[in-house]
Formats: sequence, C-alpha cells, structure tokens
Amino acid sequence: ARRSEELEHIKKEVKDAEILLSEQRRILDTLIHDRSLSSAALTKLQGQLLKDQSEQNYLQVVGLTAVKAVLDHRNQFGVVHGLVAELGEVPEEYRTALEVAAGQHLSSLVVEDERVARAAINFLRNQRFGVATFLPLNKIQSRFLSNEEREATTHPDAIGLAIDLVRFDVRFERVFSFIFGSTLVVPDLEAAERIGVSRIRMVTLSGDIAERNGVMRGGFRAKKNTLSFS
Repeated sequence: ARRSEELEHIKKEVKDAEILLSEQRRILDTLIHDRSLSSAALTKLQGQLLKDQSEQNYLQVVGLTAVKAVLDHRNQFGVVHGLVAELGEVPEEYRTALEVAAGQHLSSLVVEDERVARAAINFLRNQRFGVATFLPLNKIQSRFLSNEEREATTHPDAIGLAIDLVRFDVRFERVFSFIFGSTLVVPDLEAAERIGVSRIRMVTLSGDIAERNGVMRGGFRAKKNTLSFS
C-alpha cells in the first residue's frame, strides 16, 4: 500500500511538472511572438521614419534645403532655370572628373537676371530657409584661356577641356564657361605632372585636382548621395 501511495505521489509530481513545463513553454512562445511583433513593428516604424525623413535628411546633408525652397516657390521670383546639375549632361566616363571640377556650383541656381536672384535671396532670408548661390545669366561672364593655358590643352596627355565634355543648351554657355572654362581633364596626376602643374587647372578622371596655384587635392572618394549631372 505504501509503494502504491508513493507511486501515485510520483505520478502527481510528474503531472504537475508537465503542467508547469507546458505553461512555461506557452509563456516562452508568447514572449517570442510578442518580441517578433515588437521587432517587426520597430522595423516598420524605422522604415517609415526613414521614408518620411529621407528627403529632408538628404537635402540637409548636401546643403539643398534653401535650393529646394527656391525651386518650390520659383513662380514668385521670375525665371529660375534650375540647378547647374540639372542643366548639364556628361558622359559616364567623365562624370567624376566633371562633378569634382564643378564642386559646389553643382547646386548653384541659374536664374534669368539679378532681380530674380535678389527676390529669391530676400525670400530665403525672410523665411529663414538658409543660403543658396545664384548665377544670373545677364551677369555671369565667360572665362577665357591664356596663351599658356591654351598651349597646355594641346599636350598629348590632355583629354580635353572640361567645358567641351559637357552637353548643355547654348543659353547656358556662359554659365558653364564660368564654371569650367579653364579646367583641363587629364587621365591621372602623372599626366598632370607631364603637362605641367600650375600651367592650367587640371582634374583627373578619378577626381584629383591640380590647381594653377600649385595646390593639389585628392585621394579616396567614397560614393555618396550627392548632386550629379544628368
């Protein structure tokens, strides 16, 4: 009889343990499920935040908040032709060189005249949207090559003048001459040295710059979300 009682007691403990284990498994499954839901909800929320903020973040990173404000309200100022980056097309093999050579002017706004620029600048100031650069067509002057610069363009290592490698509407010729007029595209810095650093401003296909004053700038360029020519 005693053994029978002990057996029944053991069976009860086993059953209780199974019930407890089952409950613990249920709780664990619930926690895992809830955690998955929370993780999925967080991922969804993060995705939505990124989607909602991506444009603003991008604009802030590349300094285009003011530019976008002008473009969004362009009818208030007069004729705003657009960004320099929008108005030029470049072959892919010269893209890096030409975009580096253009520098911050990629985000400059080409406008019809100085009155448009003045109206837009006043708007940006009053609305506190930031600062933008304007290139009025009636004021921008073309850049002309000196004899020494022109001679440098005939060197066998020269690929060509930057302005000759960009396609644009003839209306904007002075704008692109102002930006690129005296810049020569070359294969690399070795070629720049053979042509003669300081004879003419040069940019390599990988985006290294050799200025006429002797300053050289270059190195590794990571791909970034920046303005680009068409």
